[in-house]
Amino acid sequence: MAEDTSENVGRLYRDVPKTISASLKEIGIKDVASNFVTVFLDNYVPATVQDIDQKWFVMEQAGKSKVEIPQRKGKRKTLSSKEKKQLRIYEIDPSCHKYDLYTGLNTLWVSYIRKVTNLRNIKLKSPSSYDHLHQQLLKADYHGCIMSVSQSKCPSYVGTTGIVLQETRNTFKIITKDDRLKVIPKANSVFMFELDGFVFTINGNQFRVKSSERVVKKFKMKDSVEL
Repeated sequence: MAEDTSENVGRLYRDVPKTISASLKEIGIKDVASNFVTVFLDNYVPATVQDIDQKWFVMEQAGKSKVEIPQRKGKRKTLSSKEKKQLRIYEIDPSCHKYDLYTGLNTLWVSYIRKVTNLRNIKLKSPSSYDHLHQQLLKADYHGCIMSVSQSKCPSYVGTTGIVLQETRNTFKIITKDDRLKVIPKANSVFMFELDGFVFTINGNQFRVKSSERVVKKFKMKDSVEL
């Protein structure tokens, strides 16, 4: 058994058969043991042995090629609140502080709010009709509405009446008939407006939301707070 094992091991290290060595010589490999790797790399690899010794060489990857993902463009930068104040983009030029310039805006608003509330066809005797009307008024836009301040903790605001030119989260900007632009805070104020014989009241403390946000905001019923 020992002799057979030694013979088998010896066979593993025998010379390459003459038929194979002859074919290798035909392709330019003379010394199989020392020159095979060098000649193979020179013939089939697009780099020299020196390059491989000095740095990493990435072979071509098999399989599907990598799909290039287009880079997304950066998000559009919007102006901050500070920049808007510096640019004064929300300020109304004093030359435009004239009540008569905005009567047409009020006419458009009246036709708009009539379509939103549908007062002529609604049956106000039903409690569900009131709930629907309240939701419509909460989400409505009030630019152009003739609005009055009925109550306020600041007595100088009470009785102010005019057309709403701008609405922010916390204020109404109203142009009065004497061509004065007044900024009325919503906090601690109650507003009212008339439409087709109906008088509607807005509690400013519960109305401190941007007009653009009221469309998607879900309101919860709250008790009114006496001023």
